Amino acid sequence: APPAGGVEAASKPERKAAGKTPGNKGEVRSLLRSRNFVLVCLVFFGIFFTRGAGLFTLLPLKASQNLHLTPGTIGLLFAVVPAIQLVSLAVVGPLTDRYGRKFAVGPGVAAFSVALLVLAISPSVWLFALGMVLYGVAQGVSGGPSQAYVVDISGPATRAVAQGAARSLGDLGLLVA
Repeated sequence: APPAGGVEAASKPERKAAGKTPGNKGEVRSLLRSRNFVLVCLVFFGIFFTRGAGLFTLLPLKASQNLHLTPGTIGLLFAVVPAIQLVSLAVVGPLTDRYGRKFAVGPGVAAFSVALLVLAISPSVWLFALGMVLYGVAQGVSGGPSQAYVVDISGPATRAVAQGAARSLGDLGLLVA
């Protein structure tokens, strides 16, 4: 009798699903040339670039050197971003399902621009905190809907390629930063 538990199952090689590769070359080329796809990939690039260049590197230095904040205070201010993002996602998700993804992506990019401007010129802790709140809103408004938009504009045959390309361009933004 085979041993109990998953020992036998774990030792069997995993089967790969037989089927088509994701999209044919023509479908993939068409996707990669799509204006909407290129634009949403630029949004991913920009989001990750601002995280790498601003949120993870320059803003902590500004908070410490220019605003004379302690590491604990900086940590609290930076914890505001994901908290506000979570609240924003809860509000924006149903709206984008009802009105479409573009409804949120454009305003989200505009909110990123305003947030980064406020953070760059903030002479006080309160204005810096406002910038962090705006940054969290921007991430919530544009992040999830951008990912959903990639799914919307890609067909079933190119969905995996589209998600991978969009994420790779985002990672490239982080690398460049």
